[in-house]
Amino acid sequence: MPEFSSKLLIFLIALTIAGCSPQDQENKESEQVVETPVSGVLPLYTDPAFYPFIKSEITTFEALYPKANIEPVYAAEGLAVNNFIEKKVSTIIIGRNYKEEELKVLGDEGFAPTSNIIARDALAFIVNQNFKDS
Repeated sequence: MPEFSSKLLIFLIALTIAGCSPQDQENKESEQVVETPVSGVLPLYTDPAFYPFIKSEITTFEALYPKANIEPVYAAEGLAVNNFIEKKVSTIIIGRNYKEEELKVLGDEGFAPTSNIIARDALAFIVNQNFKDS
């Protein structure tokens, strides 16, 4: 009887090891992040002046979408636009719209970039309710 138990034990251990190996490989493959709008890695070129805003936006976005990884590169807008034109980066945030010559170069390559205004300059005075206006 002890011989049968030891053979059964060895068989069960071998079966367990054989069953775990492919599953581990499948888990590693499933852990690879697919590139979608809410997952994957996105290098983002932006002006250093936008650091506080961009950091806040990235923190919020990555908290909402844990499989997303945005890697900001803080560089001058000229470098950001050049890298965008050379297709080294797919997303930039700059403080101006595209210049005509930049649009022409991109259009010649068959690419029509989009731009969105995300903020405008403004000045706000916030005062206490008891402040006497002169």
